[in-house]
Amino acid sequence: MESGVCITGIGVISPVGTGVNCFWKALKEKINGLGNLELADLSDFNGMKAGQITNFELSDYVKEKGLRYYSRAMGFVSAASNLALDDGNYCINTEHEDTTGIVLGSSFGNVESIKNFYQEALEEGARYVNPMMYPRTMMTIPASQICINHKIKGINRTFSHGAVCGMDSICYAAELIQNQEYSVMLAGGVEELNSVVMAKQMYCNGESQKAAPGEGSGMVLLENTQAAIERRADIYAEIIGWSHLYNCEGNKEEVVYETIKSCMERAIVDAAVSPEEIGTVFMQSVPGSMPYSAEIRAIEQVLGDKKGIQLFTIQSYTGDCMGASSAMQVCAGAYKLQEDKKEKFVLCNAFTSDAAYTTVILKGMSR
Repeated sequence: MESGVCITGIGVISPVGTGVNCFWKALKEKINGLGNLELADLSDFNGMKAGQITNFELSDYVKEKGLRYYSRAMGFVSAASNLALDDGNYCINTEHEDTTGIVLGSSFGNVESIKNFYQEALEEGARYVNPMMYPRTMMTIPASQICINHKIKGINRTFSHGAVCGMDSICYAAELIQNQEYSVMLAGGVEELNSVVMAKQMYCNGESQKAAPGEGSGMVLLENTQAAIERRADIYAEIIGWSHLYNCEGNKEEVVYETIKSCMERAIVDAAVSPEEIGTVFMQSVPGSMPYSAEIRAIEQVLGDKKGIQLFTIQSYTGDCMGASSAMQVCAGAYKLQEDKKEKFVLCNAFTSDAAYTTVILKGMSR
């Protein structure tokens, strides 16, 4: 028997605000978090536009030892996870550690640490590298660090497949709870600004991508709905449907449009809701890009005239935080349902226009 899955805690570290309240307020007020890149480690790219997180002190959110060995991504996701747990008023103790897990999406989150470690090893010799930095050479270490901090003994997964990986992590975690394999999950995404991301922005992005790069983390605390009700948790929203599609036919506008449309339709069927009941869409694309035109067409085709639907393009304000962006969309969608009691359902889209597509549908609940 499948179980309902709900979001009881949200944690966000973003260029427009820290904490879900500040994050959502900034989105509503259309506060732009983009500015000239000023990170000392990325001086070669200074002056480029990016969604950079400033005035972030990890020690304000994480009290464990060894913070100086954390990468930027490790810091963001550790802080966001702590915020989600605090927001959900949930403490992982010895009774829960075996039935609690984490699924994280991150494509470039620890790449700078990996590059720096092996560059030093090649230039200075293996005898001269700092062994304490070796754990940072694995893409899985941000999620693993959270398991260490909170003594989580359940599943620990990291997905690294582009912009959808944060949202896919939430869907995968929800499915584990739905199938009664786990009772509680932390899930979401994290990315950091680094030389690989900035080089990709300079040399690899074509007309299909208009968003500046960004960084941050969005994490949600997922629980079995009945268990959350029994412990009298405040519930933001239920995750009631999702769909994943892979397109191997390229990123032409017509192909992107058809794939987004099909993904949305499948998620609506999975959620067993009427398209007319969906009042808000959190979009993956940004105005001025080819995917934006395709996504707007798909929304109009599936949900009807977009004039009656609220559209949010988070990346216009935070930059393209890749896997973190898709997780932030779920965070924002859940919070909007909590704030607007009249709203029934929210739809969130994520895609990498040449490959993977994901749609999630959230249902509002009283908080």
